[in-house]
Amino acid sequence: MDSTYKKVIENIKSIRKELGISQEAIATELKMDAGNYSKLENGKQILKLTHLVNIASVLNCDITYLFTYPEKYVNEKTFHSQNKVKVVVEMELTQDEIKELDLGKRINEKLT
Repeated sequence: MDSTYKKVIENIKSIRKELGISQEAIATELKMDAGNYSKLENGKQILKLTHLVNIASVLNCDITYLFTYPEKYVNEKTFHSQNKVKVVVEMELTQDEIKELDLGKRINEKLT
């Protein structure tokens, strides 16, 4: 079993326990047999993407949290350098949005 796969299974268990939710309660929400859900959490049954999506929904978290627990996943990368923090934000922009940002940057440069 792949180490990432094992980590995801461990994370699901940990999040579920942290929230005080039983395997039976999750199984009920997922409309599956408690025994089959137990097999998912014990790595005896393959976790499919649909399982991950549904489990995340029941646990009221983003699917990425199942991979990153206990760290919260954010679309920001922080780099520390010489007592300064540089934040890089990943964004998907349309060509029009890029043009607007570039125009705003040029206007700001002229004002300063």
